[in-house]
Amino acid sequence: MGNGAVDAERAARINAFVAATREQGITTIPGDDPECAGYSQSVTGFDVDIAAVVFPESTEQVQGLVRLANDGDIPLYPVSI
Repeated sequence: MGNGAVDAERAARINAFVAATREQGITTIPGDDPECAGYSQSVTGFDVDIAAVVFPESTEQVQGLVRLANDGDIPLYPVSI
């Protein structure tokens, strides 16, 4: 599979993740939204390419988004604010 196909597959998985989190009522900001830029620097000081920022409000929402991320092979980087 070429890089373009890998990128397209990753984008499709991320889009499905964003849609599914929204269906579960989890506030989600996609990575291409300018508001997401403020979350792109990790606490280590390295800039990271993030696909989305999610704001779960309950244990059940956290559990649901972890399942969705696992199903889509999408890494999670938890941060508390």
